[in-house]
Amino acid sequence: SRAPVLIAWIPIRYVIEGRTVSVRHGFFGRECAAFSVDDVRSVQQTEESIPSWGLSRRRVAVDLGPKGKLGISPKDEAGFLQAIASVDPQLRVRNGALIREAGS
Repeated sequence: SRAPVLIAWIPIRYVIEGRTVSVRHGFFGRECAAFSVDDVRSVQQTEESIPSWGLSRRRVAVDLGPKGKLGISPKDEAGFLQAIASVDPQLRVRNGALIREAGS
């Protein structure tokens, strides 16, 4: 089957607009998922088998509390974490993970 090969070449981008992170795919940037920075509890590396946008084995799990988890694979993981942390002062980068700290 050629589908998996074709899928591997479809670009995936993560765009932060205001307090929303959009997962966009394809050459025209069609949104396939989005979440609010306000819902983020943590973002950390994972080997869990969770639904994921991106084919990389190296992925991070975005814990959205009661809304569940989303697996993503940003190329610049550290930059992605810093970008989200810059939107919400309660989110802090610690030891390669993004953690929500209450009362920050």
